[in-house]
Parts: sequence; C-alpha cells; structure tokens
Amino acid sequence: MGAGLSPAAAVPGACAGGAGGGPTAVINASLAGVFETARSSGAVRMLGMQHGIEGLLKGQVADLTRLFDSDLKIELLKRTPSSYLGGCRYKLPAPVVGDEVYETLFELFARYQVDAVLYIGGNDSMDTIAKLSTYGEAIGSPIRFVGVPKTIDNDLVCTDHTPGFGSAAKYIATIMKEVIRDSNAYDLRSVTVAEIMGRHAGWLAGAASLAKGDDCDGPDLILMPEVPFDPKLFLRRVDRLQKQKENVIIAASEGVKDREGRFLCDLAGDGGTRWMPLATRPCSRAPAGIWRGSSRASWAARAAPSSSPPCSDAAFGSCFSGSALEACGCPVPGPVSAAGISGFFIFLSSAMYKVPPVFGDKKWA
Repeated sequence: MGAGLSPAAAVPGACAGGAGGGPTAVINASLAGVFETARSSGAVRMLGMQHGIEGLLKGQVADLTRLFDSDLKIELLKRTPSSYLGGCRYKLPAPVVGDEVYETLFELFARYQVDAVLYIGGNDSMDTIAKLSTYGEAIGSPIRFVGVPKTIDNDLVCTDHTPGFGSAAKYIATIMKEVIRDSNAYDLRSVTVAEIMGRHAGWLAGAASLAKGDDCDGPDLILMPEVPFDPKLFLRRVDRLQKQKENVIIAASEGVKDREGRFLCDLAGDGGTRWMPLATRPCSRAPAGIWRGSSRASWAARAAPSSSPPCSDAAFGSCFSGSALEACGCPVPGPVSAAGISGFFIFLSSAMYKVPPVFGDKKWA
C-alpha cells in the first residue's frame, strides 16, 4: 500500500457497510469487495445496514461475517443482481451538533463498536457520507466515513466511470436494438420514443448509440439533457426522417429540459407525472401534415439496475470498493478532516498520494 501505510493499521476492528438509492447490476459486487478486503485485512466483523441509513436508524443490522462464511457465498453475491442489503431514499438533515438523528446514529455506531462506515451509492449517498463525516469531525469522533461510488447515471464528481454504468449501458444498447427490430416487424409508419434513465446526465441516453452496427442503424435521434429541447426543431427533424423511412426511433433521456430549464415531462398539463412518455407529447400536438403515422412510447433502462452484470463491471465494482476500505487507513488530505474522509474526496485518494491501491497481491490500475 505504499510507504507508511500498514494494512494492519489501516483496517478497523469493525466495519459497517450499507447502500443508498436504487440498485445497480453490480452493487452486490461492491459489497463483496468491501467484505473481502475487510476479512483479508483482519477486521473483526463486517456489519450490513439493511435498507441503508434509514434501516440503521430502525436497528436493522445484519452480521455479514456470519452470513458470508465461505468463499462460495461471496462469489454468488458478486453475481447476484439487485441489492442484497436493499437501499433507501432517506436524506439526512444538516449536520448540526445535538441533532436527534445524528445522536441516534452515533449511539448505534458506538453500540456496534463500528470504527469505519462505508456507504455505497450515488450523489445522494455521497451527500449522506459527507454529512456523517462533517458531524463526526464536529464531535471529535474517530470513526472513518468513506463513500463507495455506485450509480448507473455515471454522474459522480471526480470519476471517469462508475460501477454499474457499464452494465446499464450494455442493457440500453441491447434493448434499443430489440426495440428497433420490433418496430420493423409491422407494415406501419410509426415513431417510437424510448425514455431512458440517467437523471441530469446523458450518459445512458448516449449509450443508445451503441445499438448501431452492421445489423442495425441505431436510434435516429437521441435527446440529451445537456442540450435544450426545441419542439419546432424536433418536429422538423422527425418530419424529415419520416420522409426517408417507415419507422423513426428516438432515445430520450428522462432529464430532457426546454430552454427555460423545465423538464419536458412536466409540461404536459397532467399534474407533472414524471414517468409518462416524453417526446410523444409534442408529436401528438403537431400541425396536420407534419406528423405521419402513429406514435408510441417505450421505457428503457427500468430493469437495467437489477439485471445480471457483465463480468468486467462486476470485477470493477468489487475491486474499486476494496480500495475504498483500504483508504480508511490513508492520511487525510488538507481539505478533509482527520475525523473522516468525505465521500467526494475518496475518489482522489490514490492520485493525491501517488500510491496505487492494492487488491490481494495485485495492483489495480
């Protein structure tokens, strides 16, 4: 692990792991990576927060050391889709000393003799771990708090790509190819809009372009949240495409907005229902002569987080999370308190110290 970083000193006596938000295809691989590294480094036990920080507040804690008592069980966990521990959407309040929620959490950490907390998740989960770290610093707690990146949206700061994104991107490319094949099965002029997850980032919507190949043209249009939606331009382009082909395929990110920053799906006058078809709305209101044929909507990526993971993404998630545990023993850089490592800074730890993380006997690059 580099000069001055002893693996024995780096690993606490007891670790607590949990996850926030929705699952990815490799979130269990991330959990397995944390568990394996803790076990091989001599941690006394590994606890699991069922349904994240919300479950911990309810006392829902599992002893992972007892549950995963064989290598076979750990390998099965890595390949299991969805989330073994479950997740939550609970948002912690501002970290103010004396707050009842934080007092309860730190009492629980003391009861279970937790020396390190590793939280797997995306933006909201990194916010959770950062708040815990801030509160821990304020009260002088020695507990380390580390964020383990996980999101299909691929929108975490300081990351090139996050565990879970690769699996979801592959899923999007596959299902888009299938939707395109399906639309060509009928003698019917149509426009198909596939709504794709991704929050405010267009990585997953952009992954729809991977459907293009020798056997498939891929989507005809991709609507990205980074590019303001122009209804008139959109209709002109669809009209031009319909003159060229029978079936038009559009991949639309769920985060598409107009020039005023309003979500497209909130402009339909239906009470702001978030999960209704996006671009079919301006299509259905198009002037006579511009819109030809029928329109339909398809939801893509809804099952992507819970699908079976590709081996490369699963290995990446497991290895990445293992290095997060090792970071518990790293010296903390200037802007981060000695009481805890903020989730947003953990991604930079290796670059800051120019020491590659170690996983087993091999360096991970």
